Amino acid sequence: MGNYYTSRKALIGIILCLAWNTFLYLVWQERNNRLFKQVESTAEVIIGGIKESGKLRLTRAGRVAPSRINLQLLEAWGLSDVQHDMGLSSDCSL
Repeated sequence: MGNYYTSRKALIGIILCLAWNTFLYLVWQERNNRLFKQVESTAEVIIGGIKESGKLRLTRAGRVAPSRINLQLLEAWGLSDVQHDMGLSSDCSL
């Protein structure tokens, strides 16, 4: 069953799932770069990659429930610029 925060239907669940999957991929990619190419990235570059990948994937995710909580969540995670692409507006009255 699961709770609201880990539900894949809730925006927080979608963001956490995307962030985790992207994190795993980028850490694996970083490992391979260090082992085989002797190239290292900074933590800031890896975190930036997670955010950018999350933004791209969220814009393709489609509409989510237009609620104040979802807008606040996007703002808190620095993803407020994807509101329009997701069908959310800042004048949400829910």
